[in-house]
Amino acid sequence: MERKNVTVILRMANACNLSCSYCYDKDNRMDTNKINEKFMENIDKIVNYVKSFDFNDNRNFNLILHGGEPLILSDEVYIAFLEKITNSIKKITISIQTNGTLLTQQKLKILDKYGVHIGISLDGSNEIQNKNRIFKNGKNSFNEVKKVIDMLNNNHSRFGIIMTLSKNNINTEQEIYDFIRENNLNCNIRPAFPTKKTEENNIIMNSNEYITFFKRLFDVWYNDNTNSIKLKQITEVYEEFLKILEPNMYRGTCENSMNCFGNFVGLDTYGNVYTCNRTYNEKEFFLGNLNQISAEEIIDKCKKFCLDRKKASKNQNAKNVRYSNSVMEDVQQTRIIYIMIIQNPFYIIVKLKKLFFIILRKRWIRRGKLLNTIKERKKESLKNKFSFGISLDISIDDYKKIIKKYKNYINGVYFSLPLGNEFHTRQLVVREYCKTDSEEKLFNILRLFKENNIKLEAVINQYNIPNQKILQAVEYIKTKLEVDSICTLDEYVKTIKKYFPRQYLVSSFNNYDIEYKKIKYDEDTPYNEIVVGRKFLRNIKNIKEIRKLGLDVKFLLNNGCSFNCGTCRSGYENCRKVFDLNMKKFTAEELYALQSFWPFELNKLNEKIDLNDIKEFKISNRPCTYEYLDNCLNSYIFYDEKKEIDFIREDINNYRLWGRLAHFNDYFSLMDIKKIEKIKNELWDLV
Repeated sequence: MERKNVTVILRMANACNLSCSYCYDKDNRMDTNKINEKFMENIDKIVNYVKSFDFNDNRNFNLILHGGEPLILSDEVYIAFLEKITNSIKKITISIQTNGTLLTQQKLKILDKYGVHIGISLDGSNEIQNKNRIFKNGKNSFNEVKKVIDMLNNNHSRFGIIMTLSKNNINTEQEIYDFIRENNLNCNIRPAFPTKKTEENNIIMNSNEYITFFKRLFDVWYNDNTNSIKLKQITEVYEEFLKILEPNMYRGTCENSMNCFGNFVGLDTYGNVYTCNRTYNEKEFFLGNLNQISAEEIIDKCKKFCLDRKKASKNQNAKNVRYSNSVMEDVQQTRIIYIMIIQNPFYIIVKLKKLFFIILRKRWIRRGKLLNTIKERKKESLKNKFSFGISLDISIDDYKKIIKKYKNYINGVYFSLPLGNEFHTRQLVVREYCKTDSEEKLFNILRLFKENNIKLEAVINQYNIPNQKILQAVEYIKTKLEVDSICTLDEYVKTIKKYFPRQYLVSSFNNYDIEYKKIKYDEDTPYNEIVVGRKFLRNIKNIKEIRKLGLDVKFLLNNGCSFNCGTCRSGYENCRKVFDLNMKKFTAEELYALQSFWPFELNKLNEKIDLNDIKEFKISNRPCTYEYLDNCLNSYIFYDEKKEIDFIREDINNYRLWGRLAHFNDYFSLMDIKKIEKIKNELWDLV
């Protein structure tokens, strides 16, 4: 039977520069002077230890770098390790959990180069943080971590915050909530982990304190009428209990999962494996050493361990029974909920499911806050998600306006190379690039976006480019550009991969012809990302299959091609022919509804899948004006404030914002917007 990959939590360093009050690992420390030397001595073994858990190299492999404090290691160690591990494992996603105090601009650059996701440990505002997390010399840590968070925000880096609850957090619900809101943080709140060491410090919240804290925190959020805070920041712990309301919701916190053991393993640099990083050096949770036992045997032991723990928790009698009034407002007959709480630390939260589910489900449905929650989650999911094409006719000053207005939402820009007509798919783009100052204009625009930490994507997706020209493009990118990704066709990808083995590669939608019933990809694809467009935009199953393979999805929102076109291989004349044939089969409203993607459809998409499964939303805008680009971004991002009909009333040509096929221009004045909306809703009912 095929084995499923597990997430490996690699203990990079058995050392830390902080002395946290609830630390479960204070006794496990080594000499920091030798830590880099020891790691480099064992680096090949460490890579092999990690790789031994990569049971299926066609599936994505998750690695979390942990500690101690993982960033206590030098930059040189990280460059060497990340280079080796990314070359060794075919499809890998790497994250790091750090206290943040040692994260410098140089380290951030290294982590960004290898696509490492960053998690920062921060327990709240100045006073709360400095109660729980101080340096070994007694110095407070808040200011150092806050500087790092500001640096990450200034760099537009995607990061998350983990807040750990202890007795020091009792009665701080409002303070924590205000801190999250004021700093616009993406937070995951978890309880300090009960172990023999932490219980001795009397720092761990007991069950009743934990319940009370989250009930109060929920009430603070519930009574905040500003809706300025993202629900996920304070309620990830609830999401496990609300799957019935939103079946596609990400199952986040491990302490709420009955499958906690079995999905993760904790690994140190000597090959010792534990059920989790938190159980390191606990004999009860030791699974074996990879120098003596295989990874397969360790996983088998881990699964048995998981089953045994489940049986034990179900058979154990409840030690305490407490009573809690349902906090439903406007309900006269409030029922008493019996909460059975067991002392087993791994399953306390499991036994609280009924309480949280009843309270939250009824309150969300009764007050309609669930709808607001979905909208807030959608808006949050759009941050750092949009990309658009560079038009040389838009001025630097206008691009500065776009950056200022949509700074939190722009992830990247794409552009074709100024190496001749062969590299441009549209004639109007050719005209832009044939001017004598086109290269200078392009470089000035690229420089502006690079200075604002916006990613650059070179596009080589025109057909039948001679091999000599492709090699010229390779040399041009190598010597003159610093790109984050290359979007290309199947016929060129092997050559590009040969010269850029570590480059992030995007499969252009021009790879897919009319006869494809689903997007063409396989487990051995050289691509990191697949562009989804045209007739596949509402194909949720296809998107999920791409994600299962560990590939990213780029969603082409407003493509200017027919939904059933065979791509641009045959040029404008064939494009017109396909359109005219379609007009014999459909009304103008039906055809436009099929070929366009309206802003409200992002809400429909959000109901079907988590928008976080879409890495990027691509806007087709070349070679349009600043006004077009501004209106297009505004319509998709701020749809809840301005509807499609408002844009159409302003200018009937705004139909083109969401479907750029020029052949529709003659039909705009004849189309009924209400009919189009109705057809689109019917299309989504079939999804």
